[in-house]
Amino acid sequence: MSSSTTESARPPSTDDDPTGERRLLVAFLGDLRGRAVLDVGCGDPAVTAYALRGGAHSYVGVAPDEERAERVRRLLDPNVGHVRVRDLNRWSGRDGSPRVDVVVSRHALHQVRNLPRLLAAVQHDLVPGGRLVFSVPHPMATAVVGSAHGRGWLRTADYFREGERPTTEALPGPAPWHRTLETYLRELRLNGLRLDEFSEGLAGMDHTAGPCGPGDGPRWAAFRCVRV
Repeated sequence: MSSSTTESARPPSTDDDPTGERRLLVAFLGDLRGRAVLDVGCGDPAVTAYALRGGAHSYVGVAPDEERAERVRRLLDPNVGHVRVRDLNRWSGRDGSPRVDVVVSRHALHQVRNLPRLLAAVQHDLVPGGRLVFSVPHPMATAVVGSAHGRGWLRTADYFREGERPTTEALPGPAPWHRTLETYLRELRLNGLRLDEFSEGLAGMDHTAGPCGPGDGPRWAAFRCVRV
């Protein structure tokens, strides 16, 4: 299957990536030539365009709503890939499609309540040695959302109080689900996904932007895992 995009597809731009998160996510994806790619959440059409322009053999998107699905469909040649709308809290796999080499997710997994179920589906859908690459708002950022101590303040109690947080302008869409970094790492391990690389950003990046607006500390976390 050949790879192509419509005229609207362009390489990921840095104009709307002030914290550098997308750049690192793309670096974690690496060479996608000849790879079968599954996008869980369809959170960033620029990542879809990168996968196709990078020579991905095929692309399957799983979007939580029609709005996100349509943004990605506009980039796709129907002969190369397709997008389905699914409830990510109930989604149990690739809907009969072949296993994939790479699973990518941006701006999506922090909105999933049932993360263990989703990670089990990802593990099942990946070929042995396949990669899961995803990014989420950093737990330090989601912890302060809805805090009684106000914007930008982080208490230890807020960080360890996992669960739903209110939707904000900086975190739109379904309500974010705060979980600690330890929880992310544990669920990955329990679902047969070995952490291969991790980043909270680099020196010189703008850490005053991104989820939750201005504040101290990292704004996002990016993971690259290998299916064992």
